[in-house]
Amino acid sequence: MTRMLASILLNTHSFTMKTTTSFLFMAAWVTATHGAMTWPAGVEYSFVDPVFTAYNEDFTVDYSRIPEYAKQSVESGVNVILLGGSTAEWPSLTRDERLNLLKAWRAAVDDLDGALKPQILFHAGDISIANAQYLASNAKAYGADAVLIVSPCIMAPSTVEVLVTTIASIAKEAPDLPCIYYHYPALYHVDFPMDEFLALANDPQTGIPTIAGVKFIDSDMKTLTNASGVANASMTLFNNDPLLAGMVAGSKGAISYTNIFPMVRDMHAAFKSNAMEKAREIQRQILTIDMMVGKFGGKSAARNLPMLFGGPALGMPRPPLVGQSPAELAEFKAALESTGFLPKKN
Repeated sequence: MTRMLASILLNTHSFTMKTTTSFLFMAAWVTATHGAMTWPAGVEYSFVDPVFTAYNEDFTVDYSRIPEYAKQSVESGVNVILLGGSTAEWPSLTRDERLNLLKAWRAAVDDLDGALKPQILFHAGDISIANAQYLASNAKAYGADAVLIVSPCIMAPSTVEVLVTTIASIAKEAPDLPCIYYHYPALYHVDFPMDEFLALANDPQTGIPTIAGVKFIDSDMKTLTNASGVANASMTLFNNDPLLAGMVAGSKGAISYTNIFPMVRDMHAAFKSNAMEKAREIQRQILTIDMMVGKFGGKSAARNLPMLFGGPALGMPRPPLVGQSPAELAEFKAALESTGFLPKKN
């Protein structure tokens, strides 16, 4: 009887120890894989530059412009280079060109002064899941600090649950890199509430273990407000205009054009110090510049901003996009000078 009791106690202790160990392991796994990839680490607010792709006259990629471009970007106050998004014309680039651009930007960033080095957020998404998985699997080796993944947008997910599963199937190919989802419904026509997406993506069993946030190109501030609170507000959301509204809603980063970032930094400083009238005035100025860029060709005009501010000439965009003619560029330059945004040169 004594021997039987001892055996029962021993087995019970063994079961308890195994159960406790198993529970602790699972808890550690959940902690390590969900909500742990805060990105960029140690940064309260990011200034995210979606850089253009430079081309030669024959529309081959001009990698030689990248070091000068990187220097101008960080001098404008940028701390995240967003590489290979719509601004960079990713659908017009081959996957090898996209990886070679990443390699060239990594080298250019590494050559900068240590205090100025921005993080590189590499877009690995594609209309093909297989292509996206290939890009994600090579992202770290070519120099990415995090991956940005857009949904396949021709054969698109039918539900938010399928979207999470799809992005997870790509993100798993870059298991050591934080994953940012690329939400841009006006361009890619995949539109699910990002608070719902992030809640599902943070599920320990069925979510995306490396999820860190969303690039939120959407003016829906109600959803941005809700999404910024998911997972105890640990997710990083970057937004474009209205930038000031995004700051109020909980966005942790601004997306703009390279040469606008000095104004964005001033606006964020005013917001942080509760100088709201100053912040609102700067936001109005930024909106005026954005409207002017739109009037003169949108991104085809904006790709000339680095050159107009003394940086690299990026050339014409790849067809089917059409760049500014010399006359249109001169008119655009004069309009920017008239606002005081672009200083006149004597």
